[in-house]
Amino acid sequence: MTLSFSESWDRLIFSHKGPPWLQLGGAEVSDRCEAGSFLDDGGCRREKDRMTYRELTMIEIREVLRRWQAGQGIREIAREGCVDRKTARRYVQAAEQCALPREVALNDEQVNEVAKRVQSRPVASPSAEHELLLVHRGRIEKWLACEPPLRMSKIHRLLEREGYGVSYATLRRFITRELGLRKRPPTVRVDDAEPGQEAQVDFGRMGRMYDPVAGRVRTLWALIVTLNYSRYAFVWPTFFTAH
Repeated sequence: MTLSFSESWDRLIFSHKGPPWLQLGGAEVSDRCEAGSFLDDGGCRREKDRMTYRELTMIEIREVLRRWQAGQGIREIAREGCVDRKTARRYVQAAEQCALPREVALNDEQVNEVAKRVQSRPVASPSAEHELLLVHRGRIEKWLACEPPLRMSKIHRLLEREGYGVSYATLRRFITRELGLRKRPPTVRVDDAEPGQEAQVDFGRMGRMYDPVAGRVRTLWALIVTLNYSRYAFVWPTFFTAH
């Protein structure tokens, strides 16, 4: 699809009325949009069908809430490529349930409260397969302590031979959560820098667009500079790749 420069610029740069701390400087490229697609709902909608549910980071939650405070609706938040409509609705409803103000900036405690309301889930009771693995926990630990240790697939076959009908997925979760094998290292949160100290710079391909100077369709690139503290973004579209 060929777009004129003005139409593409409207998709790259946008602003909203409101207090200065609520004004958004530019759209960020969504990691869920297909490579080469514009920042529109079409690209993200096609990708959304293949996405599985995931929990948002605190930066993403804060961005959704800031757009809600700026007066954006759920459809508009999704259209700008921040999150999909269902996810935006969950966090906006949680913010309304918390009676958060829309005229002042939110602090970390308020954002954390919204995240807890959306992401907290009741603890499920252990399944029969899990209870069975608990009975054989000692044997599984010995198999894993062998030199060389037995693979999970081998342990699964040994349990099947003895008549214990436990799925491989359940065995894998048990070994990972209960025994701590292959557990991911903890995430160390880095404190935010002071205002004006750090910025993230990205350079990406936006798609094909007509260049009135060259008189032909060319690849459009974008330089995106995002301030780490305020998340304000500057987007500069260009046909040149020297960076």
